[in-house]
Amino acid sequence: MPENTEDSGLFRARLRKTLLAKRLSLPRTAQNQHSRQICLLLEHWLGTIAGAADFPRTLGFCLPFRGEPDLLPLMTRLTDQKWALCVPVVEQTAAPMVFRHWQPDIPLKHDRHGVSIPDSANVSPPALLLVPVLGVDAQGYRLGYGGGYFDRTLAALDAAAVRPKCVGIGFSVAEIASIAPQPHDRRLDLLVTETGMRSFA
Repeated sequence: MPENTEDSGLFRARLRKTLLAKRLSLPRTAQNQHSRQICLLLEHWLGTIAGAADFPRTLGFCLPFRGEPDLLPLMTRLTDQKWALCVPVVEQTAAPMVFRHWQPDIPLKHDRHGVSIPDSANVSPPALLLVPVLGVDAQGYRLGYGGGYFDRTLAALDAAAVRPKCVGIGFSVAEIASIAPQPHDRRLDLLVTETGMRSFA
């Protein structure tokens, strides 16, 4: 990990601002094209792992927010293929997230951060979790918006021995050398951008 001589909190705050600006500056046509490519890569990969007879077809994903890749076309197709889908939801500050059932006709509402969430029942954690990345480094550490919700949730699922396989989802502008990871940061298993798929195993 490159040495970071700045205060880590300040370094990461500046990095968030820079990476969000890069993502939001992408033309809408590029965002749409990149999202379609990510969906194609994911669909192919999911098709290969879902062939196992004992593989649970349960998957969590996030509804697009602030220029994140739009996975909704793929999620709709997956419901037709009998996948059980859910969305992570913040119900309490400084607590692990819960997961709510999602399907294409589920009513949505907004949480206090303006994030779209399903107005539906809570479900068990999924076997696979697609995690949006604002930034992601060469070791597979993810930078989010700073609330710590995914790290807190994954730590709780680790403790309960039900941690899902975590796949980072983002555009290639999110890739950086290092986010200056901290002890609480949880590493991703895989990353998918419009340029391809990478394993951090």
